Amino acid sequence: SQGMDQLREWLRNGTIDIAVAELPLAETKTVPLMDDEFCAIVAASSKLASRRQLAIRDLAAEPFIMSRYVSERLLQPAYAAENAAPNVKFDVQDLATLVSLVREGLGVSAVPRIAFPETPPGVVLLPLLPRIRRQLGFALNSWDHRPPALSAFISALQELSAGHRRR
Repeated sequence: SQGMDQLREWLRNGTIDIAVAELPLAETKTVPLMDDEFCAIVAASSKLASRRQLAIRDLAAEPFIMSRYVSERLLQPAYAAENAAPNVKFDVQDLATLVSLVREGLGVSAVPRIAFPETPPGVVLLPLLPRIRRQLGFALNSWDHRPPALSAFISALQELSAGHRRR
């Protein structure tokens, strides 16, 4: 979310032709690609790791590791709907640091599922309730004047995404 203003500026001035972004993105031509869902991440040694799923309320009772990669725009309303707030103990800038802190038992977090095609060692990913979903897609600087290679790239990724959803 912090980089979206920069990406929008780069799209506007032609520095880049395309960006992957969380949709909707106001005043920008976008092409939906896929849906993503947030999940809880806890240490494998945590008492929470044996659960089948976790509620936002469960996370509110634990030290929370906030990542700038995690969309507060999506997390904060989920907490507010449960009359809860994250007990933020750490604010990190990248997912590798977040995973290391979780693995060491220093807190829990919520992360986009797409960020973890495989679960890192020492942590457990669990479905989160209520479900927190987001749509990802392409933001384009120009739909009408895009190069043929960009059109082919978008089509190929949409086909890959559709195949992934069917599995």
